[in-house]
Amino acid sequence: MSRLEKAVEEALKRKGGVSVASTEDEEGTPLNSPPVETPGEGDAALLSGQTEPSLPPLRERINELVVRYREDNPKAAEEYGKIKSRLMRIAERDSAIKRLLITSALKGEGKSLTTLNLAISLARSYEQNVLMLDTDLRNPSLHKYLGLDEGPGLIQCFRDNLNVRDAIVETGISRLKFLPAGGTVSDPVELLSSSKPKEIFSQIQMADPGLFMLFDAPPILPFADVHSLLPEVGGVILVVREGFPSRKHLTQALDALDEAHYRGVIFNGASTSYINKEDSYGYSY
Repeated sequence: MSRLEKAVEEALKRKGGVSVASTEDEEGTPLNSPPVETPGEGDAALLSGQTEPSLPPLRERINELVVRYREDNPKAAEEYGKIKSRLMRIAERDSAIKRLLITSALKGEGKSLTTLNLAISLARSYEQNVLMLDTDLRNPSLHKYLGLDEGPGLIQCFRDNLNVRDAIVETGISRLKFLPAGGTVSDPVELLSSSKPKEIFSQIQMADPGLFMLFDAPPILPFADVHSLLPEVGGVILVVREGFPSRKHLTQALDALDEAHYRGVIFNGASTSYINKEDSYGYSY
């Protein structure tokens, strides 16, 4: 068992609760990001649905991601399906988790594509309205994965009183929408700690009480941005890439999350030899 695996195990014993997904191919070569669940019957119609004329690259990009990970990594796709199903079961008894923040200890662990893939899976398989929010105001990336130019988003809503309806983007996937960051700011904590996030997020939720909101947040270390977002969410998932954060960084990240918000870990980039061991996946929420 590697150093990071031991750190994850010890941290989870202390915190309780884990969802683990592998993102390596059968030869042990890490992929660039987590997969989405293998599409089932009826998914083709959703993936090939018409989009607004201004967004043709968006549907094509999403379709490319879906096909790539379905074919390259069926084992991880299966695990992603388990995570998604577990989240929906939790939501039946605890609706607060429908405001779910996804983060990591450090940059480069796969949190943004985890957010994207989970959002697609929820929207396609559960007829669940989903809104992805790029709350990484230092280094937003979701719009890049979707093939979109930077446009107005959360920053303009927080700072310039832009109506949130004018910032939300239709993705071309039924029931899935996207609220971009709207650029970058030098001090996100100032914006995120103001009264505007609470006002705007509540406005969104009131318009659709059953909406699943997935917040792609900045890494926990070394900034305080995530702490400013915690009062607005009902749960946090930590994405951990194997061999990336040190034991110290992982422990610091987990310590920064209180028991009320911590929901589990997605173990990203796990080697095939490790994930195929019996009982290598644990679920305890």
